[in-house]
Amino acid sequence: MEKLSPLVCACTGPRPSNFPWDYGGVNYGAYRRELKDKMAELILSGVSCFISGMAMGVDMDIAETVLELKDDFDVSLMCAIPFPDQEKRFPYTGKMKYERILAAADKIVVVSDRYTPQCYFTRNRYMVDSSDMLFALWNGEQSGGTAYTIKYAMSRNKRIEMLDLRYIQNAETDF
Repeated sequence: MEKLSPLVCACTGPRPSNFPWDYGGVNYGAYRRELKDKMAELILSGVSCFISGMAMGVDMDIAETVLELKDDFDVSLMCAIPFPDQEKRFPYTGKMKYERILAAADKIVVVSDRYTPQCYFTRNRYMVDSSDMLFALWNGEQSGGTAYTIKYAMSRNKRIEMLDLRYIQNAETDF
């Protein structure tokens, strides 16, 4: 069997308030299972490193999932932080999760030396430019950071894998 070339995968997706359903609600467990399954597929297709932008929501869920998958796969986590002290804007539980993830990350890059109105877009471009492909968890919105990152990856001819959050439902409520 031919060995796959290792791939770096940038990841993007919405913050909790932009999910198409209640982020902590009934669909959350199904979402995390779907996320883990898709990321395992990506690893089996050659991804060896995932880049997380470390915002609340999808970014930190991706990072936590990579850390879980390390038990079964040889995979690494790179955290691309948009500016120093990003986590100071997070609620307490978000700060604790953020610090736990950074402590276990394989590589941490701070993209901008200070906050600017464009620093998140700068971080997103950095992630795409540093990767072979993009894994996007999408809520259907045509504007915002996730849509911007998808469009930027397309302009750079990156392979894009999508997971449409609008179709994730708890199996118990799926008829």
